[in-house]
Amino acid sequence: MTRPRRTLLLCALLLAPLAAPPAFAKDKNKSKETIKAGGKTAGEAVKDSGRTTGRTVRDFFKGGSKAAKATADQNAAETKAHAEENKEKTKAAAQ
Repeated sequence: MTRPRRTLLLCALLLAPLAAPPAFAKDKNKSKETIKAGGKTAGEAVKDSGRTTGRTVRDFFKGGSKAAKATADQNAAETKAHAEENKEKTKAAAQ
């Protein structure tokens, strides 16, 4: 599978929950807030991914592969922290 197809598939999987509101939600307002929080989580993941890629490429050309790896590891930790934070926000919106 080519890279553009993988990217498109990933985006489709991340945005699929936004297309159909959950049928099991009793309160439409709660459903709306859950979808909103899920969308913010997906957007944050895309933003973090872009930042990680950009910073890693920059450091590769400035300091070589060791600097790029260190930057990638640091950004991966930040991305994981953001994902955990957003997971809790989405979970709170759903309950």
